[in-house]
Amino acid sequence: MPRSVELHPAAERELERAQDWYFARSPEAAFHFNDRIWNSIEAIRRNPDLFAPFYRDHRRAVVVKFPYLIIFRVTPDCIRVIAVAHAKRKSLYWRNRQ
Repeated sequence: MPRSVELHPAAERELERAQDWYFARSPEAAFHFNDRIWNSIEAIRRNPDLFAPFYRDHRRAVVVKFPYLIIFRVTPDCIRVIAVAHAKRKSLYWRNRQ
């Protein structure tokens, strides 16, 4: 059964910064980035178990055509997006987020 998806406040800020970065370079790229992010979040919402375990009780989705990972945790109530992380930068920086 699909669950609701909540974004951690820090994940929201990461997403906004990434969108702003792409928009400053190309509004079209920002549009495609946003589209890929939300398509990935919808796929997570529909079937979170399709995504491989990543770190402890977290899973990750690789964003198609962009170097980003969506790190999430499934709880009894919802799916919690913990980070929208650049794949080539600090790994596991988000591990202390609830």
